[in-house]
Amino acid sequence: MGEREGDVPTPYYPANETITSKPGRHIATTIAAILFIISGIFSIIGAIALLILGGIAGVAVPGMGSLLGGTVAILGLVILVVGVLDFLAGYWLWKNLKKGGILGLILTGLAVITSAASGNMIGLLLNLFVIVLIAIGWKNLT
Repeated sequence: MGEREGDVPTPYYPANETITSKPGRHIATTIAAILFIISGIFSIIGAIALLILGGIAGVAVPGMGSLLGGTVAILGLVILVVGVLDFLAGYWLWKNLKKGGILGLILTGLAVITSAASGNMIGLLLNLFVIVLIAIGWKNLT
């Protein structure tokens, strides 16, 4: 039997091979990843600024400098760690990895608690929005 012009031949797959398709990244996961990456970058920049400020405050304020500088430095280190974790969660979500979703849910869960405790309604709503985004794209994470 000859093939007619315009007919597409059926591809051959050996019997011992299976065809699997990796699910694509959901748009909600993409948005969450971008938000985490942006948050991480800004947190890292802010932490560096706080660490520099802590060093300046430690020198500039006589008598209170070491206490003030140390407090600001500790705050800067905490923000730096959170920023790196935010960036990592965003990177893993961008790669469509479930561990990015897990880390993202942990970070946003903590952020929801701190936002609610401080009365920051905008932060609370934004973090709840990110949780919803991760939940929507969860089934596509690998």
